[in-house]
Parts: sequence; structure tokens; C-alpha cells
Amino acid sequence: MKQRLLEISSELKSYHITEKLFILFAMICGFCITSEYSVTKPVSYSVFISHFSASYLPYAWLATVPVNLLIIMLYNKCLTRFGCFKTTLFTVLTTAGFNVIATFTLKDIAVFSFLHFIWKDIYVLMMFQFLWSVIHSTISSGKTKYLYGFLYGMGGLGAALGSFIPALLATKAGSEMLLLATPIIYSVFIFSYKGLLTMRSKMETAGIKVSSIEFKKKDAKGGFSLIKNSKYLKFILLIVVFMQISASLIDFQFNSYLEQAIPIKDMRTAYLGKMFSVVHTVNIFLQLFGAYILVQFVGLRRSHFLVPAFFTLNIISFIFFPVFRVVTMCYASVKSFDYSVFTIIKEMLYVPLKVEEKFRAKAVIDVFAYRSSKAISSLLVLGLQMLAITSVTKVISWILLGIFTLWLLSVFYLFEKQESPTEQAIS
Repeated sequence: MKQRLLEISSELKSYHITEKLFILFAMICGFCITSEYSVTKPVSYSVFISHFSASYLPYAWLATVPVNLLIIMLYNKCLTRFGCFKTTLFTVLTTAGFNVIATFTLKDIAVFSFLHFIWKDIYVLMMFQFLWSVIHSTISSGKTKYLYGFLYGMGGLGAALGSFIPALLATKAGSEMLLLATPIIYSVFIFSYKGLLTMRSKMETAGIKVSSIEFKKKDAKGGFSLIKNSKYLKFILLIVVFMQISASLIDFQFNSYLEQAIPIKDMRTAYLGKMFSVVHTVNIFLQLFGAYILVQFVGLRRSHFLVPAFFTLNIISFIFFPVFRVVTMCYASVKSFDYSVFTIIKEMLYVPLKVEEKFRAKAVIDVFAYRSSKAISSLLVLGLQMLAITSVTKVISWILLGIFTLWLLSVFYLFEKQESPTEQAIS
């Protein structure tokens, strides 16, 4: 292990100055995205529950589907016509403006709270899409094992520090006022993103091999077609859907308990901020060390088995001990793995893909499918509520066990036959 760390250190020192600056700007961008979302997310959740209660979460998740589809269609068109930077800039300005308006409207206008809850689930994925599509098309496959951990580790640090804002200020300044942090943080992001693209261009000038970012078709549905024709992309889509359905169901369980345990809005926001600060602290360790150790010593194949296996043990503990503390622990554990180990090993699956697939197909999977999977969760929850089942949260636990079993079988099917393209690329 020590020898491997020395090798990584030596390799980092050998990088061209443009490569080092590219990585630095990528880290700053990741830091900004996660720190801002760590402020917006608890505020949006807390205000939404105050207006509607946790029982209305499935309706909001269903509403994300048409919005998601529209955003992906616009994304594919804008990407071809305006390019990465202008499309990203427009998204940043829209998000910052939305949050500034939300500062003064969320408290009194319930409909705006509903819209804000939907948008906060979409824009953060778009920001990660803008960042990681560039990273995937720039960093060579041999460097992904350790660089992805560093990049996500900086994102984890941003998330942990950002969580302190609602944790410390929600009860003093009020939940809604915290959204004024968005334009400040995203101002830093957009300058860093511009620097990222500039360094990428200079890397090409310096003779460093990077993938060309060119889009041949003005096809709004291009990403869907790419997935349809690729078994490998279908597998990535499937594990993302499994992850998000299970995360949404656990989300519903947690918020149902949270609403009863902490009924006061600002105290609830503060609690969420404190909880997510712990989650993101764990994320930092998993992102910097955990994911690398898993891939290096356990292998990508076994790492993909580990995630659903861990979640299975997690939900079994809640089945036997269905109390607020245990559901909080389960929810925090799932979020920790989702934001770190799962995300990193999932991103590694994109390494061998073509540029069109990294931008268009990845957007469909990581934005549209990622959030639209919540619609399936919503239908499950609403169906259970319509059946007037007395303990919806308990039934959900058994549904989750079924999902994790299917997930394990899917991973087994992909890796049993042959080595994945990613394993070949990073070996």
C-alpha cells in the first residue's frame, strides 16, 4: 500500500502544469456544487414538509418526470448549438435566480415550494453532468482509480462544510434566507468551470491526448438511442434505477419518521444540516480512501456486488428495529455509500465509452433516469397508501429487500460472462 501511494505521488508530480490546473479547477467545481446543494437540500425538504407533509413527497417525485424529460431534450439541443460553457452558464444563472426568488417566496407560497423541491432535484445533477462529462473526456483511464477519489473527496469536503450553514444558521436566520448562498457559491463555480475548459484546451495544445468534444448530430433524443443499442449502457441504467428507487423509498421512510419526531421547521432544517454534515464527513473518507481501496484490492467486479449486499444488511436492521434512530442510521448509511462508493464505481463504468455516450447517454442515465426513478418509488408508495395498509414503512422494507436481490442478480449477469470494458480499460 505504501509503495502504491509513493507511485501515485510520483506520478502526480510528473503531470504537466495544465493537467495539474485542470484537476485543481475540477476540484473547486465539485466543491462548489456539493457545498451549495448541502444548503439548498435541507431547506427545500424542510419547507416542503411544512407546507405539505412527508406524505406528499411521492407526488413531487412523480412531477419530476415530465420536467426531467423536458430538461434532457433542451440539454441535448443546447449542447450542440451553444456548447458546454454557455449551456452551463445558463443553468447556473437559472438556478441562482430561482433560489434568490425562493428566498422571499417559499415561506408564504406553497406552490413555489413544490416547484423549488422539483428543481433542486434536477439542477444539481445537471451541474455534475456538466463537470463529469468534461472530466471523463479528459482524464485517461489509467488514472481513474485514484484521481476520481481525490475529485469526489473534494466534493465531500464541500458537502461537509456546506452542511454547517443550515446546521448553525437555520434557527437564527431562518431556513429560506440561507438560499442567498447560491449566487455567491455559483459565481466561484462558473469562473472555475471556465478555467477547467481553458486548461483542457491548453492540454491539447501541449500535446496531451484528450478526447475531442464534438457532437455530430443535432438530435434531442440521441442519448436514448445510444442506450437502446448498447447492453453495457443498459446495465449502467439499471443499477442507477435500482439505486435511486431504493434511495427514494428509504428517503420516504426517514422523512415520515422525521416529521413526527421534529415537527418545528427550523429545528428540522438544523437537524438535517447536522445529520448531513456527518454523512459528508464519512463521504470524505470513503471518497479519498474507501473507494480506491475497494477497487484496488477487491476489484471493480466485487465492489459492485458489495453495494447492494451492504444495503441488504442495512434494511434488515431497520426491519428488526423500526425506530427513529435506526432509520436515521440506515438513511445516513445509504446516503454515504450513494454519494461515495457507488458513485465512484458507477462513474468508472463510463471510462471506456465514446464522447457522444459520455455526454448524451450519460445525461439520460444520470439526470433523467436518476430522478425519474423516483416516479416508480412514488407509484409504489401511493399504491400502498391507496390500499390503506397500516404500516407502509414496514412493507417498503420488504420491497427494498426484493430490489436489492434483483440488483445483485443484475451485477452477477454482467460480470459472470466476461470482464467488463471498464475493467479492461483501468487494468
